[in-house]
Amino acid sequence: MINPNAHHLTVLSPSQTTVSYTVSTRAQSSSIITYCGYVVRILLVYFTFMVDLVKARSTLDPENSNVHVSQLLRLNLAPGLVGLLAQRTEPLMLGICTIAILYRCLKRGYAGMWLP
Repeated sequence: MINPNAHHLTVLSPSQTTVSYTVSTRAQSSSIITYCGYVVRILLVYFTFMVDLVKARSTLDPENSNVHVSQLLRLNLAPGLVGLLAQRTEPLMLGICTIAILYRCLKRGYAGMWLP
C-alpha cells in the first residue's frame, strides 16, 4: 500500500509558458550526501580519463606524444595507481570499463517510480 504522505511534488517553471511537474516517492536526501555523490562521480570520470590517456599514450607512440597530452598528464593526482591500471589492463577491457563508468556517472539520478 502506498502512503500518501510519502509522495513529493516538485514544480518547476522553466519559462513563463511552461510548467514541469515531477512526482516522486523517494525520500528527500540531505544536500551533503548529494554533493558527496557528485564529487565521487567527478573523480571517477577524472581517473577514468587519466587511465585512458596513459593507455593511449603508451599504446600508440610514447616517444612522439603531443605536448598537450604531457600537460594533461601533469594534472594526474595518482600517477602510480593510474599507470598501474593502464599498464595491466587490456585495451578492449579498458574501453568496456570506460563506457560502463561513463554511463553510470553521467546518467541522470533516480527520478521516481514508473507509473503504468
